[in-house]
Amino acid sequence: MGRRSSVLDSKFGVLPPLVIAILAGGRECLAAEASGHSGGWFNKPSSSGSWSSPKPDAALAATLTWTSGPNTADGTPYPLVTYPTAPDLPIHKFVNNGGGFPQGIPVVSVFSRDCPGDYGSVSTTSGTASSTVGVFNYTCNFTVTADGTLGNNPNPPPNPEWSSKATGKDPWPDFSDDVPDPSQLTYDVYIPVGIGGSPGNGSISFSTSYETADTMLPLLDITATPNSVTVTGDADASYYLLSAIDAAPTTDPGNQVSLDWIQASLLNEIDASGSISPLYIGICVDGIAIPTTDMGNGVVAIVHDDIQATDQATIPEPATLSLLSLGELAVLRRRRKL
Repeated sequence: MGRRSSVLDSKFGVLPPLVIAILAGGRECLAAEASGHSGGWFNKPSSSGSWSSPKPDAALAATLTWTSGPNTADGTPYPLVTYPTAPDLPIHKFVNNGGGFPQGIPVVSVFSRDCPGDYGSVSTTSGTASSTVGVFNYTCNFTVTADGTLGNNPNPPPNPEWSSKATGKDPWPDFSDDVPDPSQLTYDVYIPVGIGGSPGNGSISFSTSYETADTMLPLLDITATPNSVTVTGDADASYYLLSAIDAAPTTDPGNQVSLDWIQASLLNEIDASGSISPLYIGICVDGIAIPTTDMGNGVVAIVHDDIQATDQATIPEPATLSLLSLGELAVLRRRRKL
């Protein structure tokens, strides 16, 4: 996680570190970083059978995109930009090893964008990706970071400020040959996902959904801030704790967890350390109609794994700074008495 360095000069001079921490919400100044982990998806006929692993053709067709923005710095707006930029858009999660099979890619820094303001503030966003070939599936790890630095205006207003937003989009397609024969009518899907990172002083979010030409099913949505976590899902889905993103699918009742359990687990981690260690969840949905309508290029269904990080900071008005300085003085006096 990147640290934010802030120069907050005013008629009060350079603000002490405690005041800077209070301006940032009472926590150490950390960037908001969301880390997503995906493992394609498995399927099988609802009537019987074992899980069918993600197919090589689907992994080779899978791509990643990121966006940065809209961002601001000292009142200057910066528009949304998609990465990688043309002609490199989009980036493939895997490369062909020459024999028609996917090969993982090492960690790649896809973009890093600085948006400067007139008073020295800077909005910073970035994104990375990597992938591996596991025993049971193909896996992808991708991150987005939203950060910034506050500048200095010796004659406010306006006061220095910045805001940053970054998203990562990780779709996994399936072709008509990758799903059971339509004569089976319905099938079950199993989607391994992982989440991690830190909200810093902003927020991070994760979402997984299943899409066909006829439907869009939101399966898991998580938003975390320094003080809260919200988790929503699908009433017809089941959720299972996994040991890793490349673990074999499991529907063992001993591994099943509730949305409330996921929420409490993430909140406990944030309360304890301000960050989330990777948590891996298998999402199982039974009885979905087998898709047959071509969405383009032979794709009949897509699982979307998306992440987002947002953060912002501003210097408050002088009256507020006066109260903060007095508050810090009181804290220092109490410390001296201890």
